[in-house]
Amino acid sequence: TDKEIWDSVYKILTETGHTWDASNQCSRLRRAVIHSVHRIENNRLWHRYKARLGQMRQDHASYGISVTSAELDLDGYDNIMAGSQQTFDCGEPLAMDVDEKILLHGTSWDNANSIVREGFDHRTCQHALYGAGVYFACAACKSHQYTCEQHKWCCGCRSERTLIIARVALGDAYTATQTRKYERRPPVRRDSSGTYDSIVVKPGWVQGHHNQSQLHQEYVIFDREQAYPCYVVQYTI
Repeated sequence: TDKEIWDSVYKILTETGHTWDASNQCSRLRRAVIHSVHRIENNRLWHRYKARLGQMRQDHASYGISVTSAELDLDGYDNIMAGSQQTFDCGEPLAMDVDEKILLHGTSWDNANSIVREGFDHRTCQHALYGAGVYFACAACKSHQYTCEQHKWCCGCRSERTLIIARVALGDAYTATQTRKYERRPPVRRDSSGTYDSIVVKPGWVQGHHNQSQLHQEYVIFDREQAYPCYVVQYTI
């Protein structure tokens, strides 16, 4: 891995989200140590992903949908993810017409191996606030919550963690203002012209949330072909 990639991964791990707040558990990531960064090349997954982007474009054209770019870094103090988008595009520019983003997905090493081989799988989702989809973030401390198989939330144990850096096609995204437990697809558009392509959740008040407020920004897709794993990062804190 070249130095630019390594340095950008380190900045994402140690500076996104609430790592700056010493009173927050997210600050544990400021002591993150990277062990490896691997670029993924899976032609089968890549072609499936590109085919899905084509389907999204056809859907948008059929319904006259104009895609708006989703915001990044709303749960951080700097535009770190926004500034890292081109760094992780693997030489293929992100497609603005389907709002492609570079986003983060925390998981176990075993799950990461499966994702690298077979892709993301929304069918494995359980007990999620915004539906049975695949969840992504732009703050490493949010993704970190799902990297330990022994503990939950932002634990500080010394086990090795896995972070996937992915291309995600958000397309025509629905902004959630309430929880959507047990839903298995995005909402239907208001004019009944099909369903939205994804869900975006912004920090702030969310109806039905157990804390009344969403702390981190999240992005949810419900089609397994709508994301492609670009890099796998192993680290400890």
